Amino acid sequence: MNKELEKKEAEKTEIPKKATFQDFLAKKVKTEENKNATIDAFVPSMDRTITLVKPSEERLYTYADELGSNANLKTIVETNRKLIYDCCSELQNPELHEALEVKDPYDVPRILFEINEVKEIMNQFNRILNSTKIEEKIKNS
Repeated sequence: MNKELEKKEAEKTEIPKKATFQDFLAKKVKTEENKNATIDAFVPSMDRTITLVKPSEERLYTYADELGSNANLKTIVETNRKLIYDCCSELQNPELHEALEVKDPYDVPRILFEINEVKEIMNQFNRILNSTKIEEKIKNS
């Protein structure tokens, strides 16, 4: 048991390896691959999934600005609905807008998803954003 503890302590004190040219190239490839990451988020009331694409960095800045530093529940839910809309091409279908009789496309998620579903979709979506609570991560950045 002591040997395992000693091994863990030794690992903590090891100096990390210096990044190489190949490490930088591998990181760039990984970053490029992650730009188009998707997740199929389950929507309980539909018993179906929707595909969400990872938003651009610019869209995340806009999202953080919309949330602001003192966002209330209404602002958070509405901003999350906009992000879901922007990242889900299925919701952007003009035929769907017509069928739902919406003038503002951002009304689509408001009509389709209740507050609890928005929260659940965002919890699933956060997996590709490498965060458990995107609002807190962005606010604290």
